[in-house]
Amino acid sequence: MSGFKNLIGGTFILGSSRFIEFFFSLLRTKVSAVFLGLTGIGILNQTNFLSNKLGALTLLSMNEGLVKQIAENSSSKKTVNLIHSSLKIYIKLSILFMAIATLILSLFAEGITMYVFGDNKYGYAFWVCLLSLPILIFNSIPYSILLAFQNVKLIAKLRIISSITTLLLSISLIYFFGLKGAVFSILLSHAFNLIIHYYFARKAYFSEINITSGTILHAKNDSKLQKELITFSGFGLTIGTYVILSELVCRAIVINQLGIDTFGLYSPAILFGTFLTGFMAPALTTYLYSSLCKADGNNEITELLNDGLRVGTFVLVVFFTISASFSEQLIYLVFSKDFIPAAKYVPYHVLGVSFYIWFAILAKSLPATGKVKDHGFFRFFYLTLDILITYFLVLEFGLWGWTAKYIFSPLLFFFIYFLYCKFNFNLRIKRENLLLMSYFLLTVSAVIAINKFMADMLILKMLSVLIILVILIVFLSREERVFINNSIKRRIVQ
Repeated sequence: MSGFKNLIGGTFILGSSRFIEFFFSLLRTKVSAVFLGLTGIGILNQTNFLSNKLGALTLLSMNEGLVKQIAENSSSKKTVNLIHSSLKIYIKLSILFMAIATLILSLFAEGITMYVFGDNKYGYAFWVCLLSLPILIFNSIPYSILLAFQNVKLIAKLRIISSITTLLLSISLIYFFGLKGAVFSILLSHAFNLIIHYYFARKAYFSEINITSGTILHAKNDSKLQKELITFSGFGLTIGTYVILSELVCRAIVINQLGIDTFGLYSPAILFGTFLTGFMAPALTTYLYSSLCKADGNNEITELLNDGLRVGTFVLVVFFTISASFSEQLIYLVFSKDFIPAAKYVPYHVLGVSFYIWFAILAKSLPATGKVKDHGFFRFFYLTLDILITYFLVLEFGLWGWTAKYIFSPLLFFFIYFLYCKFNFNLRIKRENLLLMSYFLLTVSAVIAINKFMADMLILKMLSVLIILVILIVFLSREERVFINNSIKRRIVQ
């Protein structure tokens, strides 16, 4: 139960900050929708996507390797030299990869701009993404240190500060400079994140583990650590590149077949999914990954994965029930009436993203235990399936084909990762978790039926949602209820 307490505690702290972050992003989206319209939202989404993906691509997944190495050596002061070596190798490789990426991207700037944004007049958005690259690379260092030491409270605090600053920057720049201001606010937000992550990581850990430019510069080149980071970079080079190419191809298919306005129309569904993939999943897997890195044997891995599935599924039931039941009202509140037609896609999109959360939890066990190549193999076929589904179904079914991409791939690969974990870690999903996951699927069916037959009956909808959420309490164990009650009482007293 202690492992579950730690996981739910860490997830609650990070999840709370992610929820606040999500709330501020909703305000930012509302302002963007009112002032920029469908096209502006589409361009802004593409800029956000490209800047973050280019950063992830250039890091080549080495940040996960760095977190793993620091986490494994964080409990002993005798291994502080290994941390210095890890940082030295990481910085050296990151700068090399960043230089190569910048050169290649600069050479193909016009082609990439046309492909991603649909028109070269949005070239400034591409250069914002390119300028964000070194900022994201250097920000990964202090963030990885905070993550490796599992300082979830500080990470949560910094996310809230960052979300408030991003909101203020976005509103100001959108008001005065329109779409260009919105795009450049992304660059300034990345820069602010680097400053605060560096400041607080330095304050919390740089002195403790003696991190200075001198100790890093004179650290030994540990061949074992370098080989491990290169293994992660090999995964990032192949799969990281393919992640971006796959998503770019899928988005380009939608934009070219249906137009940037239609792509912008789908933004509400993507936003709801982003709460899970961009907010909930990191909140859950941030603590889970560093714990899996330290796991001692298959039994502990199985316990951690079951805890992850349990916490994740409770959140999924609540989020799906509310977001899918009141999608029209939420879209009108967050966006505008022009985006309401997207409401019909939301339940199915969020369902697909829910399967993604389940398999993302299981997938974390692979890189955490050094099975990077196997993870890369699965990701390659997952991304290929995404392209195939989008290519064949968008032309035939429009945005429903785009929705299908978010459902079929996660569903299939949840079972693939489960079977892999079953044979490699002797994973067995606990009975109480199977019942909870089954209840989630039953909830999905109930909510879709409610939307169909009670579309205009808001009071009955609210009552149905309340019943679904109250029944959820039945699935809490006695120990979990006691733990939650005690946690609530402590917070009330504080």
